[in-house]
Amino acid sequence: MIKPITLERWQQAQVAERKLHTMSLEEGIHHYRIAYGHNFRYLVIDPDQMQTGIIEIGCADFPALRFVRKPLYCTIVEPMPSNELRQFVDSTGEFDVGLFEERFEDYNGYLPDREIWCFNVLQHVTDPEKFIVKAKQAKTIRYFEPIDTEITHYHPHSFTKDDFDRWFPGVNKFYNETTNECFHNGPCCYGVWHNPNV
Repeated sequence: MIKPITLERWQQAQVAERKLHTMSLEEGIHHYRIAYGHNFRYLVIDPDQMQTGIIEIGCADFPALRFVRKPLYCTIVEPMPSNELRQFVDSTGEFDVGLFEERFEDYNGYLPDREIWCFNVLQHVTDPEKFIVKAKQAKTIRYFEPIDTEITHYHPHSFTKDDFDRWFPGVNKFYNETTNECFHNGPCCYGVWHNPNV
């Protein structure tokens, strides 16, 4: 079991993480267009044919939803939204994107017919076990998360493949690359989990 962290420790990590990200909007859009292109390929997402409600969690300034054409019922759950993220949400009238400015652990939105996207999120949450229990109320979870990382001031959690096998048995795939520009360098677990009860 992964132990939760205090709210104070989480806030410190959030501030430290924000200081790491200094890309301009143009640089970030270029970088994340490539990165999310990899996520979409690994997780079998067709960004031009989304026909389901999506909840994207912890996207910071650059949501994957920026690169998706006309998804339905979209929500971004981001506890520290930037002005850039708010401007993106405000500009997406046809997408009907909502912004929930809290931790996912506190999210009270409807989950059973939604699809959750978690891309490099779990290292940043207060309580990973509670997070996973809540996320598994959704119809589908698509995730791509680093494993075997060191705990740092800005990454207060570290996970192993065994953690993901416990949460999503029989689903996980393993990624370990060191040469991908704009994408993960190091081991990750990824997969698409479908709720058998929805």
